[in-house]
Amino acid sequence: MTLNKTIDIFKDLYLGSSFDSYIHLLRGNIFSHLTDTIAIFAALAAIALPLAQQTFQWASEKYKSDHLIDFIETNSPIHPKLLNKSIFIYFICILCYKVLTPLFNDFFFIISTVIILITFIIIINISLRYLSYTYDMSKGIKGIRKKIISKNIDLKNETYSNLEISILSDYESYMIASDSSYLDLSDNFTDLGFSIINNQESIDTNIINTYINGLEKILCSTPILSNDDKYKNVACWYIHFVQGLVVKEEKYSYLLKSICYIANSIESRRTDNYKPLLTGRIYMNFTYITTWPSGLGKALIEHFNQLTDICIDSDNKDSIVNLYSELISSLGFGIITTNELIYYFNDYKVNNHEYSKLIELSNYIEETLNNESLIFDYKKIKEIAPASFTQKKGDDDDILKSFENKINDYNFQKMAFKNIHIFISKISKYDTGLLIDICELKNPMSSEINMLTCELLPNSIQDIFNSLISLDRDDLLMSRTGEMHNQYLIKGLSMLFIYKVCVLVKDDSSTINLDFMSKYKLSDLDKINNLLKSISDITGHLVNHQKINDLCLLHSLAMDKVKDKRIEIIEIISDGINKNIDELKSSGKLSHEKINTFLNSFPKDKDVIENHEPLLKKLLISKNAKFKHTSSFKRTTFIDDPRVHTIFDNIGQSVINGHFDLIYNYIYENTESLNADTTWPINYQRLVLLPWQQIQELKKYGFSFKNNHIYWPDGSSSPYKQIQSSNQTIVNILPNETLVKITSLLSPIFQVSYIDKGPKIEWETLMHIMPAKY
Repeated sequence: MTLNKTIDIFKDLYLGSSFDSYIHLLRGNIFSHLTDTIAIFAALAAIALPLAQQTFQWASEKYKSDHLIDFIETNSPIHPKLLNKSIFIYFICILCYKVLTPLFNDFFFIISTVIILITFIIIINISLRYLSYTYDMSKGIKGIRKKIISKNIDLKNETYSNLEISILSDYESYMIASDSSYLDLSDNFTDLGFSIINNQESIDTNIINTYINGLEKILCSTPILSNDDKYKNVACWYIHFVQGLVVKEEKYSYLLKSICYIANSIESRRTDNYKPLLTGRIYMNFTYITTWPSGLGKALIEHFNQLTDICIDSDNKDSIVNLYSELISSLGFGIITTNELIYYFNDYKVNNHEYSKLIELSNYIEETLNNESLIFDYKKIKEIAPASFTQKKGDDDDILKSFENKINDYNFQKMAFKNIHIFISKISKYDTGLLIDICELKNPMSSEINMLTCELLPNSIQDIFNSLISLDRDDLLMSRTGEMHNQYLIKGLSMLFIYKVCVLVKDDSSTINLDFMSKYKLSDLDKINNLLKSISDITGHLVNHQKINDLCLLHSLAMDKVKDKRIEIIEIISDGINKNIDELKSSGKLSHEKINTFLNSFPKDKDVIENHEPLLKKLLISKNAKFKHTSSFKRTTFIDDPRVHTIFDNIGQSVINGHFDLIYNYIYENTESLNADTTWPINYQRLVLLPWQQIQELKKYGFSFKNNHIYWPDGSSSPYKQIQSSNQTIVNILPNETLVKITSLLSPIFQVSYIDKGPKIEWETLMHIMPAKY
């Protein structure tokens, strides 16, 4: 009752009041007011919002940023699509309001009108905020970047989002491309890069990829004709960042291919001389890197080959020379030998009772180095290593880590040396004279200062011959460079040979040391000897190369002396090769393995006795039961040369079989026989000797011959031996008949030995069994 009275009181107060009059007046004019709001929103949706979007699109195209619109929409207080939906919903609400208002009493009319008004105010507020935001964003990428940087992120603990990094990259790209005074990347951008490198393990891979993609965009947007310093700064930072990634994780090795792509598409077309991507600046400082992901060395060598191809295709000769220089600089200050690794830990003192551990460690290292299928197990090394190093530096882990780094350097050098023939072949095909420029790069022949380096090109006459010997051995080289590889490699080695001749002329050396040839195998010497004629012809042509003329002019060498010296050196080498070949043919070291292989071709005494048991049932002892078989071979057949293979299969067996064939034939010819035309062989179950013709005849009468046995028609059998004879007789051996004589029951059936007669090796087979009647 109280509520109803209250309502009645408010109703009486409202009716006839000025507020009642205002509501009735509002009912009549409300739709004209709502039409004004619709007009405002229509203008907003039709003009303001599209204009803002068009401004963003223009900015995106101006700054060549694919991420600008995404960033603006992502950070907007309301998405444009949602704003459009809100306006559309407002229109629907107005329509419903207009249709339903006549049904409302004053109370519901007031409530619905207030709701419409509040909705209008909210949408207007959102629209104003959005237009204000778009105004700020329309100031360009510089303003957006400033807003991102103003977040003052602590890069040690956090980083920017992918979208923010993309915008920062787009800003750098725009400034590098459009502002001639903008010569380097901003500190904010490089600091971000350092942060990513230092925290690589904890940062999302997408963040790293976004940054590297941005860097590549910046590099590609740098004008071809831009300031040298500008390109230098951007390219060097790109290289530094890529290097920081690839030395930590193998999965980033693909970035080396990205470098090749940019080097080919961008850098090779630049007119300035500074080409850091093309010249292999990525190799800088690898000497000092202590951790190597597996597969990095192989990727770096492959990268070198790809850059070489790009330099050749784009005709960048100077870049090839600089590329080679960067590679050898990354290999360290000298060649790491296997002995250096085997005895690496001997530099550190250990307690006396741990010395055996040091020996065990050296043995393990040597075994692993000598077997290419094995890889170093550093956990095992730590287990083997002496527990108490009294070392010169650091702790035990430092020592083992230093050794691991040494192994990485060794493997990298090994791959580089294995690859150098590919490089020589490519350069020889392109421009052989470049090899002279490379030779003069680090240690010119007139220089009195010797730079420490790991020189990959053959550095002496011996190295050149070693390269010639290795021809055709590496299937990888042939598969990758084609059948012309050897021809271009020989041409390149010939040019290097001429360079060494020039060095001899410069040093006024009268001769060369050929002692190294004594270490060559016969097959190596034969190979060099066969190639020497080609080397002579090629060098005779190349000695007139313009590069050789320039070299002689640069170092004050007489061209005639160089030509005469070339002929002289080739003659000396030819004489040296022939001398060493003759020495090997007459006194070369014999291979114990080949000698044993020859001996193993002879059957065992046990097998001989089993095969010829019918002969040996009754024996005669006699000192005259000896016979010597001799066979002569060239010394080269047994010479110690792993690349010369001789098959000795059945040689020894044929000697033994031949001797027993003589015994059987002698017994056959000197034993009473039966006429095969009138008599069948008699089965004494000892031995039957008969020729092939009689075997064929007996088969007609039901005889059969299987497994060295003759079978009579009644099924009985006896051992038999087929004789090579034209006689038509059969010999039956009686059970107690003595067929052979031997020297002693304790003597072997045969003995094998050889006599070294210089160029010939004579083998003697002394048989201790002969026919009894011999």
